[in-house]
This record gives sequence, structure tokens and C-alpha cells, in this order.
Amino acid sequence: MELRQLRYFVEIAAAGSLREASNRLHVAQPALTRHLRSLEGELGVELCARHARGIRLTPAGTRFLDHATAIIRQLNEIRSLVSEDVESPSGIATIGAPGSLGRHLFGGVANSIEKNFSRIALRVVEGGAYTLLAALDSRRVDIAVMVDPDSRTGFTLEPLVTEPVYLVGGRSDERFSAENIEISELQPFPLATFGRASGPQKIFDHAAAKAGVSLNIAYELESLDVIKDFVRRGLAYALLPHSSIFEELKNHKFNVTRLNGIGITRTLIMREDLAGDPVAEVVSEIIRKEINSLISSGVFGQESA
Repeated sequence: MELRQLRYFVEIAAAGSLREASNRLHVAQPALTRHLRSLEGELGVELCARHARGIRLTPAGTRFLDHATAIIRQLNEIRSLVSEDVESPSGIATIGAPGSLGRHLFGGVANSIEKNFSRIALRVVEGGAYTLLAALDSRRVDIAVMVDPDSRTGFTLEPLVTEPVYLVGGRSDERFSAENIEISELQPFPLATFGRASGPQKIFDHAAAKAGVSLNIAYELESLDVIKDFVRRGLAYALLPHSSIFEELKNHKFNVTRLNGIGITRTLIMREDLAGDPVAEVVSEIIRKEINSLISSGVFGQESA
């Protein structure tokens, strides 16, 4: 069994398909297939099952992924420890965030790593709460920034910033006469949301239930851009945090009313086994600095965690 085979397998599992893994690794797909089959032959088990959209890990593959990831991580730690330049750790880091935050966060993090830690290879994953938690559990993501995740065994949580939430309507909408609104007053407003399973929507639903009301959900959508388009067309209103409408607020493209007593907290979540890992420590600190930079530039409004 070769280290190269372990790295290829981890990348195949992260990519979800041989074709995507081939593109990421710059290795021909037939060569990856040969390495995978060789690994399976040596272990005597099937690690991946193919389906129309790519591959999925078998139970044996999932167990093997945990061990392969741990071995690669240990080798990266050894390499960092014996490196002549201890200030330049090397390895792979995968970070995750919702797309609405990633558009503000990922570029700055990548730029800082490119300039100061060129031996760290950064990968990013966009997704909602379910996708990110599943990726953290399966070790496909090392560090994520999420909205108020529940406490989880094996992970550390660190609140980074809390931002205000607004009821958002079209620019010509005449129903925005007050600067603030209570959640108990939202029932007349048909809403376009990310869906009940999203982190922010769970917060809104909990607050509404506590106030003894139910929200008027007209559309459940998957894209922030589509939600904002529905708002522009007057099809619905939306409850969105400051960072999601940062540019529109500057350009006065929406009418907004602040939702009283409710904020969205962005939280750094990282696997406990990465504590002390040089790459993870560097990347998590870069994320903190980038969030602070975004706070300073007004992306999150005036609040902080």
C-alpha cells in the first residue's frame, strides 16, 4: 500500500466522482481507477460503489477513509515538525461555509494563504447546515463557519460575529414605515426562505413559535440570488442577515426593516482532533482575521459576537 494511493482515495471520496478527482489531482481518470482497484484488491474489500452521478463509499470505504485521513494528517504533522521552516506548515485544509457567507469569506482566506502560506493547499465547500455537518462528520471538511450550530461531541465551537436580520422588500414597496418590526408582526408578509432545515430559518421559526405566531412561507428556495430576485419582483419578502444584502443596502436597492431581538451568529466549528495541528491552526486564525476584516468593512453591520 502506497501513500499515493491513500491520497488519491481521500481525494476521490471528497470529490464524489473519479472525473472530479481527476480534475483536482491532474491525474488521468484511468490511472486513478487503476490505483483504486489495486487498493481494493490489496484490502480484499470494495471501497466505492459507482452510481449514475459518481461514486459513494461503502461501509468499508467509510471506515478506511477515517484511517487514511488520519495517516495523511499524521504525516503532514511529522513533515511540519521536521521542516527547517517551522513557520511554513504544509498540508491540505478544507473549509466550508454557506454560499451567502462564502462569497465574502473564501476569497480573502485564499488570498492570505496564497501570499503567506504557499505550502498549504486550500479547498472550499459551499453548502447549507445539513451538507456542512455531514461533511464535518465524514472528515471531508476540517473547519466550517456556520449559523448557530448545535453543540456536537468531537467538535469545538467558537462564535465569531452576530449580525442583525432584516425584513427585506422591493425598493418601491410602501409597507416599510417603521425602522423596526417584531416577529409577531410578520404574518401578513409572504416570505421566500431557504427552507425549514436551514440554520437561519430554524432560528426564525423558533422565535415565531415562542411569540405564538407562524410565519407565512410562500416559497422555499435554494439560492440567495433567487430569493433576492423574488423580492425585487414583488413576489415575496425575505428575512436576511446584513451580510446577505450588504451591497444592496449600500446602493439602496431594497426597502428594509430591522427585525427586533433576533440576530444571526456565525460560528467557527472545527474537529477536536485538529487541535494543535499546524495547518488547522493557521487556517482557523486566518478565518478569524478575515471575519474581523469583514466586520471592519461593515459587511456584518454593527454587532459582534
